[in-house]
Amino acid sequence: MFWLQRLFLYCLCMCSVFYRLASSQGFNSFLNKDIDANETCGNPAEIYFRTQEGVLHPRLRTMLVCNATDPEKSHPPRYMIDDDLVTFWQSKASIDRADIRIDLNQ
Repeated sequence: MFWLQRLFLYCLCMCSVFYRLASSQGFNSFLNKDIDANETCGNPAEIYFRTQEGVLHPRLRTMLVCNATDPEKSHPPRYMIDDDLVTFWQSKASIDRADIRIDLNQ
């Protein structure tokens, strides 16, 4: 009977661990869906600054280049939903509005 109680407690602990893992990782329903944006930087190549540096004096900001023909400097729409926290989409410089379309295949 003692082993049955231990087995029950073990199963209960494992369920708790799996629940925490599943709920902490979340779920991205847009992952690898078709995506498009009408205002993406890089064609032609252009300079941009990080949004986080917007409060800094212009001389203190880091100047970056977006170039659609260079894989290391391109920021296409698919980077919004690729499940990689390093990659990102970048709109054209000085654009106040961009339209983003995600096809959910429904």
